[in-house]
Parts: sequence; structure tokens; C-alpha cells
Amino acid sequence: MNRADIGVPKSRRELREAVIQLLQACGGECDLARVMGITPARALNLLLSLLPLDDAELKPRVVTAAAKAIAAIADQDLETGRVAMRRLIWNLTEESGNCPWGTPELIGEALAQHHGLAQEFAPILVSYIISDGNFLDHPTLLRGAVWGIGRLVEKHPDLLGDALVHLRS
Repeated sequence: MNRADIGVPKSRRELREAVIQLLQACGGECDLARVMGITPARALNLLLSLLPLDDAELKPRVVTAAAKAIAAIADQDLETGRVAMRRLIWNLTEESGNCPWGTPELIGEALAQHHGLAQEFAPILVSYIISDGNFLDHPTLLRGAVWGIGRLVEKHPDLLGDALVHLRS
């Protein structure tokens, strides 16, 4: 699928719908920014708007595509990639007032996709499962953090740290 197949969306709503159609067609594995002719940052912003959706088929695709966008951003400019990660971390704080559904999974997948970010942010992801750390007390968010740690360990087992001890508890 390419940009010609989806047309040129005019409004943000049309662009959002085009993103959903594209994710359904490619499973989140395509380079959304390249296919749609937009920047990785714009793709990430669109994907973040889809993250809270309660769609078991679409959500993992959104997470994968958003993580790829973060990795592409970090490849272009590591500091901008760090800012994207900090934005996700902020979403998990009560003070942010945001809806954090899917955020721990996205953090884990983004770290799995980019080793440089993983080296810096893996301890923060692990802290979400530590009772005296940044523990996520909502079961859905905690499950997402455990899943994210699993993805991180698949790609970068050297960054596991003390996560195993906390996963057992």
C-alpha cells in the first residue's frame, strides 16, 4: 500500500482514518511516515491519538507503528527521540491528566526498537513494576509494563538489570 492507494487526506480526521486503514492493511509493520508522506513526528502524533482505542487487533499495530516512528525520530536526532520518550513517561504520571492506556507497552516497544533509547530508559520502564519505585497500581497499566519489559528483554537482554527479581514478586 502506498500514498496513492489511500489518497491524500485533507483534514486531521481524514488523516487519522487513513492511518487506521493503513494499519489494518499492513499490520503496523510498514513505515507509516514514508507511506503517507509525512514526518515521523507527525506520524507519532497521529498514532498517539489512537493509543487509547480499545481494539484488540488495532492496538498492537498502533504500538508497533508508534515505536517505529520514535525509533526513526531518534535515528534522525537522538535528543528529539529522548523528548518523545519523556512525553510518554509524563503521560504515566497522575499530574499529566492524560489517559495512559497503551503507554507502558509503547515505551517497551520503542525501547525494543532503538538500543540507544533502551540504554537510557530501560531502568525507568523497570521502575514501573517495583513497589517502591514508580509502581503502576492499575492492573491494566501494570500488565502493559510487564509486556513492555518482555519486549525489551527479547531485543536487549543485556539491559534486564534487576527486572527479573521484581517480575517474580
